[in-house]
Amino acid sequence: MQDSDLHRRATSASASALQPVLDSALDAVVIMRADGVVADWNTAAEATFGWSREEAVGHPMTDLIVPPRYRTAHIEGVQRYLETGTGPVLGRRIEIAALHKAGHECSVELSISPVTMDGETYFLGFLRDITERKQSEQSLRESEAHFQIIADSSPALMWQANESGELVFVNKRHEDVFGCEVETLHSFGWRRVVHPDDVDAFHSELMRALAARESFKAEARFISASGALLWLHCEGKPRFQEDGALAGYVGVSFDVTEEKSALGALAETQRRLNAVLNNASVAIFLMDANQHCVYMNAAAERLTGFSLHETQGRPLHDVIHHTRPDGSHFPLHECAIDRAFPQNNNQQGEEVFVHKDGRFYPVAFTASPVRDEGSKTVGTIIEVQDISERKRAEEHQRLLVDELNHRVKNTLAIIQSIAQQTFKGEVATAEARAAFEGRLAALAGAHNLLTEQRWESVSIVALVKDALKPFRAGTGRWAIDGTDFQIAPKTAVTLTLAMNELATNAAKYGALTSPEGRVEVSWKIQPIGAEQRLRLYWIERGGPKVTPPSRHGFGTRMLQRALASELGGKVRLDFRAEGLICDVDAPLPGLIA
Repeated sequence: MQDSDLHRRATSASASALQPVLDSALDAVVIMRADGVVADWNTAAEATFGWSREEAVGHPMTDLIVPPRYRTAHIEGVQRYLETGTGPVLGRRIEIAALHKAGHECSVELSISPVTMDGETYFLGFLRDITERKQSEQSLRESEAHFQIIADSSPALMWQANESGELVFVNKRHEDVFGCEVETLHSFGWRRVVHPDDVDAFHSELMRALAARESFKAEARFISASGALLWLHCEGKPRFQEDGALAGYVGVSFDVTEEKSALGALAETQRRLNAVLNNASVAIFLMDANQHCVYMNAAAERLTGFSLHETQGRPLHDVIHHTRPDGSHFPLHECAIDRAFPQNNNQQGEEVFVHKDGRFYPVAFTASPVRDEGSKTVGTIIEVQDISERKRAEEHQRLLVDELNHRVKNTLAIIQSIAQQTFKGEVATAEARAAFEGRLAALAGAHNLLTEQRWESVSIVALVKDALKPFRAGTGRWAIDGTDFQIAPKTAVTLTLAMNELATNAAKYGALTSPEGRVEVSWKIQPIGAEQRLRLYWIERGGPKVTPPSRHGFGTRMLQRALASELGGKVRLDFRAEGLICDVDAPLPGLIA
């Protein structure tokens, strides 16, 4: 019931007639006489102040519900109204402390209006108990103050946004960081401190989270009061009203500048390390405590044929070192590389790995334990080099040494045979010495050609021309023609000596003794059934009349025996009157290197 209604009723009826009206009011209603004595009050007043109507009527209002500290002011206020017709509380709604019968105070909201009943002045007081509301408000203020203290003491930047994303609260830490009053950051004031290049992305993520009613999380650069750039990691949790509507966000922002800087430095270090490791020719593997590979550089992937991903989930040994060259299983516990971890020391040596394509290849390795700060072994680092080329070189070198020993022995045997045949039964005449020196020079020439080719093979064209070079002063007297191919070193030495003997004989007794003499050297490859054979011809023309020799010298024996034996074929000498013909017939496969 409104105060005006009650006032109207009071002015037109006696106090007793007002009783039913008073008891129907929800708020406490007190009627006082001009001297401050209670004339009546309603049921709500009984409940509010603990005094029954019978106990209250006839007693001064000040004694019943006015706390002692306010009684003097209350009496003076009533007296002033009686004297002047005005008062500080008349017609106003104020909050005051009231006294309960039990002795405790409560908070009430009071308004007083003067009324006239039966020709006398009364005061009509309306009192509403607001104790619980005041307590709630006090608790809220204390809670807010407590929260403010906590928020302002936090090293993190705490904030609260409404359902539109506008800031409605930030803590004191913002002021310290951004050098501005807290209020200036409210609404969308954060746009002032986010780096311009990050504003759109930051705002888009916030709007996305709002639309999805999800948690908000973003990192952006902010500009501090000093102008320095700060990286802040911002996280917000959505708040919901009782009806489920989004109320906004509560969040915190952490300064992650040092972390970002450290991560950037780490990334740069990692980039440089990867550049170094991936440009290294040595394969590098990093193993964990289970001997699983956690890193392979590019050289390791090229060496093994496996990518790092393909090695995951099992020990690296089971990927590239699981089988011995003889095909038997190679268990991990027998692996020398693996011993670097349990034995906590360096291991090095040679092993044979299995490539992804199934082939075996030899490697040299060094395995070293990786230790943590407490010197506990936590893994292994392995350096591996493919030594296939080195092994082939060592094998080739061994073969070369063996071949060299063999060839030196053969050469010495040839020289010994040449010397014995040259000087057999003769005094060391000038002619014999010249023949001996010529044969040695031919032998040396063959060795020079073979040395240039690392004793692997030599061109038959180059060999023939080099062997005949001392005799080819007049190039018009020679015809050399044939298909070029590579011949084996041993065959090359024998063929060189044969060319030297034939040319020496032609210079002493044959076509080269006459200006009209000519020598033709030719060869061809003839297929005979499924076999290919070499046919080589030495033909002399235009020299003196030829007669068969009465005895066979070194040259003849060397051609018919040594050359035929070395070539695995036949050598025929035809001493025709018009000139010597030497016909060589040998299987080609035995000559080719």
